[in-house]
Amino acid sequence: FEDFVQRVLTGTQPTNITTFFLHCSRPVDLSSFHLWVCSAVRRNAREIELYLDQNHCIELPEELYASPSVEVLKLMLDFLIKVPAGGTCFPNVKILTVQLESPENTLTEKLFCSCPSLEELSIQAYLNDEGPTTKFIISSSTLKRCTLWVATEGEIFTQAEYKVRITAPSLERLHIMSDIFGKFVVHDLNSLTDVILDIVYGEWSRVDPNRSIQLLQQLNNTMSLTVSYGVL
Repeated sequence: FEDFVQRVLTGTQPTNITTFFLHCSRPVDLSSFHLWVCSAVRRNAREIELYLDQNHCIELPEELYASPSVEVLKLMLDFLIKVPAGGTCFPNVKILTVQLESPENTLTEKLFCSCPSLEELSIQAYLNDEGPTTKFIISSSTLKRCTLWVATEGEIFTQAEYKVRITAPSLERLHIMSDIFGKFVVHDLNSLTDVILDIVYGEWSRVDPNRSIQLLQQLNNTMSLTVSYGVL
């Protein structure tokens, strides 16, 4: 597989690559992986989707963080993402999909606020009940659509905690799916028209049930609201 990809990239030599998908369920040499992604970035790829099953976290090539051409970026496994010290990450990415497993707050508090062109964000996060509360901070003046999917890595009766703070004046659609009820604080959602809350809340949970009331009170401009039995 590695030889095949290498031959395609070195043998065709196109001026530009519009779309670069890399899906591999078996381990590959990481130096080859970095070479392939950098090759797509240097050829002005507009859409990059990566799925690489290595059984451990994989670092992204540094060139990807500053690419001026990438507008759609889908990271379908838990890649090791390092937000650059300058504070700007994926400068022209409009659609971002990430999968995070037990993410550190140093990432979740910086990444989503560091993408200046973001319009659509999809987060798939797996949490465990060990360690500090996971905090997701999403602050964007350009974001229009946001999907947050939170699951637990262990049993469904886990007491994993997470907090979400959203400040997005252009946000039009918000979809939250979770098997635990986090604490949500939202600001400036004046453009929000469509909300789906698919959240589990069971009798076993020690979470304050007033969280559902607090969340609904913050969504007072919504035109279409869909809620699950867990919220009610």
